[in-house]
Amino acid sequence: MTRTATRTAGASASAAASGTAGQRHPDIVEVEITPVGEGTFDLAVTVSSPYESPERYADGWRVLGPDGRELDTHTLMHDHAGEQPFTRTQSGVAIPPDVDEVTIEGRDQRYGFGGTTATVEVPHDAAGTPEPDTMQETTPVAPLVRRPIPFPVAPSSPAWEVTHGR
Repeated sequence: MTRTATRTAGASASAAASGTAGQRHPDIVEVEITPVGEGTFDLAVTVSSPYESPERYADGWRVLGPDGRELDTHTLMHDHAGEQPFTRTQSGVAIPPDVDEVTIEGRDQRYGFGGTTATVEVPHDAAGTPEPDTMQETTPVAPLVRRPIPFPVAPSSPAWEVTHGR
């Protein structure tokens, strides 16, 4: 089960509030969270940043619990000037069972964390369990037993003499 985030205004100026010229932080446009195991999730995070260049770009995000505690971070190693907004994945994020929602906050190389955030509900109830329509019944299979294959040799052939003696 995948859940998609809703956007909320961050503490810092965002593109909507201040225009792109004065924007100091990237905006998180969308987040999809997918359970991959007990307490472990993959995130697909869509980031928008109008100032993308090798000199200055959005260089990551962090995953926050409802109490503001940082649960994980993700680092982006280069600009994404040619693809705005862009989506990247973060695998294996450990989220405690008592955390019902997480907020994703972007990071700017120069100004740090801020901008428009996205908050998504954590699908703990579906963690590690396939959707009902993807579950398949399995039939037990008997173990493979190796049996010798009889060598088709006629009693009058030379091979018979080798294997049975005369």
